[in-house]
Amino acid sequence: VYEFTPYNDWNSGGTYHVSLLPDMVSIAGVGLSTPHEWDFSISEPVIFAVLPLPGARDVELASLIHIWFSTPMDTVVTGSEVQVRSASGALIPGKVSWLDNATHLIFTPVNHFSIDTNYEIRLGSRARAQSSTPLDNPKTWLFTTISSPNVVNLIPADGTTAFEYNEPIRIQFAGAIDETTLSAGVRISPLLQSQQFYFDQPANTLIIHGKRQPGEKYCVTVSSAADIYGNMIQETVTHCFTSGDLTAEFSIDNGLPVQSLPTDAPSIVQFRNLNTESVDFMLYELDKLQFIRRESDAGTNIRQWTEVFKSQVNSSEVVAVSLQRFQDVLPMGFYRLAWRTDIADYEQIYISVVNLNLLLKLSAVEVLAWVTDISTGKPISQTAVSFYNPTGDLFAGGTTDDDGLVHIPINNINSVWETVTAVVGQPGTDEFGIVQSNWYGQESPDYFNIEFSGGPYTTHQAYLWTDHAEYQPGQAFIIMDIYLKGTIIPIT
Repeated sequence: VYEFTPYNDWNSGGTYHVSLLPDMVSIAGVGLSTPHEWDFSISEPVIFAVLPLPGARDVELASLIHIWFSTPMDTVVTGSEVQVRSASGALIPGKVSWLDNATHLIFTPVNHFSIDTNYEIRLGSRARAQSSTPLDNPKTWLFTTISSPNVVNLIPADGTTAFEYNEPIRIQFAGAIDETTLSAGVRISPLLQSQQFYFDQPANTLIIHGKRQPGEKYCVTVSSAADIYGNMIQETVTHCFTSGDLTAEFSIDNGLPVQSLPTDAPSIVQFRNLNTESVDFMLYELDKLQFIRRESDAGTNIRQWTEVFKSQVNSSEVVAVSLQRFQDVLPMGFYRLAWRTDIADYEQIYISVVNLNLLLKLSAVEVLAWVTDISTGKPISQTAVSFYNPTGDLFAGGTTDDDGLVHIPINNINSVWETVTAVVGQPGTDEFGIVQSNWYGQESPDYFNIEFSGGPYTTHQAYLWTDHAEYQPGQAFIIMDIYLKGTIIPIT
């Protein structure tokens, strides 16, 4: 590759002729078969970028003016052609400097620009390149500095009634607001519970979170906030509104996704209701495998109905929902109860109707079940208990002793977080009960601050005691002791 570099820059707007003659030879001594000639032109000097952009608004008062050119410019002549004027025509004094081999002009005003003011930037026609080629596109453009600080919008609007309970208060500002002045410049009366201010800088918006009392009147006042230049908000703004009702909720009272109901009492499920007037229910009957897998769209629909509640507004109450008409008892079996409200499209729980109570404990090496009568609490002895994995496959089984207990050694689970299901009997027989290992609710080791490892488990697990806690690349790794299954293994 042959490269030609001129001693001086190419002349802007100039045209050049290149000739490669036949007597030009390569290192191997091979010459050109024919001469090669061509012309090329250097572009005229042009402006290809400026800041602030033409028509820009909310320009910071401390901004500088930047002009980028396509070629090195005559710094003296071009610099003298820069003029910045305010809307009144007053000339703005400033200093011109250059960067990047005289292709980047910077105009620094002596003082900050004025707030909320239009300015005109003019680069005159005498601007030229170092080759004296005149600028091809002399330019004039306008920009506007940031507004004086004031409130543009406040949500909720003044006089709003029933403002959505969970919606935060939002105050949008004009100007470069100093967020450190907002805590003193914005007041809410009465004060919100757990009141928190968050300023969204890109949106120039203050977001206020906090708990409000339903039906209570609140007033938001913006008075003494300022911008980053110390300019104060001139007009005090006050909006008053009334908070709406608490957001409606309807959920299972104990929070568990699976419920067990006895066969000797009406089949009733308790829900926690807040401001929900009506709920549509759908009850499905499942088979054992669908229940174990908790299939969300399985089962045969056996009942569909609507419950209407007359609860006190803004008061959370426990309501009882009967799964059978006239508060009858559902037959033994597996069920799925789904419901819809105006605020929740679809929720569901799984229900077993049983006459036996099963308690299940699971570890990495053993599964234990305790079977008792759900009415009397007496142990059920000499009864078969089957254990299933999350996919519904049988992996263990045993028979209860005189205390209703069955212990089964296991080695085929990777983690106690895997759902294990224990089943006694089947629906329609004298004895039926079911339990799953994840029905513990809050009664987990973590709830009692007990350190616990639920897996995944490996076939062999050991702890190594080393001479350092951290190692650098290439550093020797020295093992002091090995701890395996409670025993220190000597290092030989």
